[in-house]
Amino acid sequence: MDGHFAAETSNWRQLYIGALFESDRTKMARRMVEARAAIVSRARDLFHDPGDRLEEAQALDDALYALDALAPATRQERKESRQHSWVSLFKGPILAKIE
Repeated sequence: MDGHFAAETSNWRQLYIGALFESDRTKMARRMVEARAAIVSRARDLFHDPGDRLEEAQALDDALYALDALAPATRQERKESRQHSWVSLFKGPILAKIE
C-alpha cells in the first residue's frame, strides 16, 4: 500500500469515526458533513482508479449508509434546539406582557 493511498484511506475513516462517536450533539452534524464529503471524494477517486479496491468501496458505501441512518437524529436535535431558542427568546417578554 503506497503512502498516498494510505493517507486517503485513513482521512475519510478518521472523519467518519469522529462523526460516529462525537458526543457533543452541537458538533455532530458538522462532523457528519465533513465525513460525508471525505467519503464522497474518496469514492470518486476510487472510481477513476484502475486498481481493485472493492473492499474499500464497500466500506465507503457502508459508511454513507450509517451516516444516512444518523442524519434524522441530528436534524431532530437541531430542530428542537432552534424551537427551544425561539421559545426562550420570546418567553420572557410575552409572559411579562400577559402578567
